[in-house]
This record gives sequence, structure tokens and C-alpha cells, in this order.
Amino acid sequence: MYETPDDPNLLKFGDYKMRLIPIIDHTIELNAALTRAIPKQIEHAIETIKRDPILSNIALIKKISLKNQQEIIRISIKGASIQKIYKARAIFEELMKGLIFKFAEPSWVSVIFDVTGKKFLQKVQERTGTYIWWDWRSTFLRVFGDDQASNKAYQEINDYIHETLDQNKYSVSIHIREGCIRQSIEQSSELRRMGNEEVKVTIDVLKRLIIINGDKNKVLECERKIKDRLDSYLPEYVPTTTTADFQRLTIATNEERVCPICLSDFKSPYCLQPCGHTFCRLCLQNHFESIYNTDALHLCCPLLTCKVECVIQDIEAVLGFEKMSCLAKIAFQIYIARQESDLNQCIGNNCDQVYRRSQYSSSYHCDQCNENYCIPCKVEYHFGMTCTQYKQAVHELNQNFLSTNN
Repeated sequence: MYETPDDPNLLKFGDYKMRLIPIIDHTIELNAALTRAIPKQIEHAIETIKRDPILSNIALIKKISLKNQQEIIRISIKGASIQKIYKARAIFEELMKGLIFKFAEPSWVSVIFDVTGKKFLQKVQERTGTYIWWDWRSTFLRVFGDDQASNKAYQEINDYIHETLDQNKYSVSIHIREGCIRQSIEQSSELRRMGNEEVKVTIDVLKRLIIINGDKNKVLECERKIKDRLDSYLPEYVPTTTTADFQRLTIATNEERVCPICLSDFKSPYCLQPCGHTFCRLCLQNHFESIYNTDALHLCCPLLTCKVECVIQDIEAVLGFEKMSCLAKIAFQIYIARQESDLNQCIGNNCDQVYRRSQYSSSYHCDQCNENYCIPCKVEYHFGMTCTQYKQAVHELNQNFLSTNN
């Protein structure tokens, strides 16, 4: 088999001359939702390939099939020339890029990927007829559809983020009275639900505060509900604590048998491994979740005089494997996004694999995708074409698309 199928040399077998031309087959998969959003672009891409005289030997096969009980469309591109195959692929690669949404700062990510934000994205899809592909783990969002619909969806998402951030600027704090800390912690999920997904309710057990952020009218309404609920709690007996007493508690050993967070007798105590300080398991869980919800991703012992970083075993034991896994993924995405990090995420769509940057290579092979990628072009590797040739081919296709539609 020739390394380059277009090589004009011939292989000799005895007295016979033979030229071996392997058939190259590349398959592109499109899910049903994406197909509904960009039918014209798909058909235009197919017609462009068929009409191009240079691609006359390229065969296109479009087939509908099922994958994981979901309908998908498979488009096979077959031919004998690597260069021609990749020129045909370039059309679909440009199509599959979509309109990439740019997050200006980390706060934008937390706004659009929370429960309310995801519901908003679903409504934008229905309203604009686009297909929005997002992945909070990779913190990316892409909009697929015709130009007008995609731009409209992009603008709606951008406006939603700005409006939500503006609304979240209004904040009130409710002091949790002495003797009601533990009840507030035990009812923390119910207290958060009083926000009704329209305001954010955070419980800071160390400061004895419930903090409400969001639209002013919604915040005031939620404040009234939470105050009514707090008033219904019956205060438990707790020792009278002055500032000096509290400082003593924060540095006390387990001999006190009092949780430094809720200032009550231990209930299901848990001892942190690095420092040995003990807290109620529920108090620790609530403390970790309050930090987890602020995207700080820096979990330490709650004691003001300690602040030793918690180990993974403690975090998993308190939060549970599912939340721990979610936290680890977010923390890793933030780490590789830093400029000083030498790691990059795989270019492949929805791929979690990472690779280490190298100054000696412009391509890499992903073991998870089982594909080769070109780093400068950010696409599957264009065998048989340099980056310059690939970009020129894409430019020509874009010009052809514009002239055809104009």
C-alpha cells in the first residue's frame, strides 16, 4: 500500500505492474436535533462537494441509523485521494464548529450552567429553532443554525447573562439567632428551595448568616418567607457564649464535645484528617456546599484559627462521591484554563481527555477519541495537507459559500 495514494510510481509483482489505491472512508455523525437546526447547511455542503469538479471522484453516502436509541445521520465520504477527502471534510468541519459563545469571565459560566440557566437555553432553542450544544465540564457552548437564528440566540444568551448578573447585585443577609443554627442546617435544602430558582440562597454557618442574592423584589419576597420559617424554630439550649468563649471553642480539642459551627453537642461527629478538628457531619457538609456553590473551590477546615486544606478523603466522605466528582471536574477545568498551565483539553467534541503542550509538535493523537488532531488549526489532522493548504481550502470554500448565497 502506498503511503501517498496519489504517488504515480508503480508497484511490480513479477512481470505484472499494479497500482494499489486504498479506499479511504471518513464518517461524520449528526444527531437529529442538530440536523433539524441546520438542514440547509447540510444539503448545501453535500451539493458543494458534488458540484466541485476537483471532488468528482468523491462518493457521499447519507444514511439514517440509531445510536443509543437516538436517531442520527451518518454521512460517509469515500475516495482514493487523501487530499480530496480532507477538502470534502473541511466543508463539514466548518459546519460543525457552530457559533462559539465566548465567556468573558468565570461568573458567566455559573450563571448559564445552573438549573435556571439550562432551562433558559432550552427555551432559546425552541424559540429560535437552533441547536445549542453545551458542556459545563468543558465550559463551552456552541449555537448551531442559520446565521440569523444563531446570532439571535447568541444575543439572547448574552443579554440573559448580563441581566442575571445585574439582578444578582441586590443582596440581603438574615442573622440566624442563637439556638437555631442546627435546625437551619438540617433544613438548609428547604431554605434554599424558597428561592424558587429565581434567587440564590446561601447559608454561611460560620457567620450565622443566610445570604439572598437576586432581583430586588424576589429577594425581599424570599427574605420574608425565610424569616417566617426561622421564627417557627424553637431555640435549643446552648451555653452562653461571649466572643472569648467562641475563640476558645475554635481552638478547643474534642474534649469540649461541642461543634464549633452550630455550638451544640456533636451529632454524628466527623474528624478532619489533616488537623484533627471535629464537627457535626451535617455542619461540615453545609459549610463545604456553601463554598462549592460560590465556585471558590478551595476547601479548608472551617476554624478561623486553622484553615488547613482538607484532603480528598475528607471531602468525599462529607460531600459524597457524586458531588466530589463534580467538584473535581470543575476544579480541573479551571486549572487547565489558567495561562500558567501546560495542559490543554482535547479538541474533539465532548472529549474529556487532556494533553500536555509541546513546543516540538503541532499535532497529537487522542486515545479517547482515537483521532489525530492539528493543534494550530484546531481540527482533526489534515493528512496530506499543510496547515497553510488546509486554511486556503477552507477560505475557498467560505468564499464559494458566500458567492452562492449572495
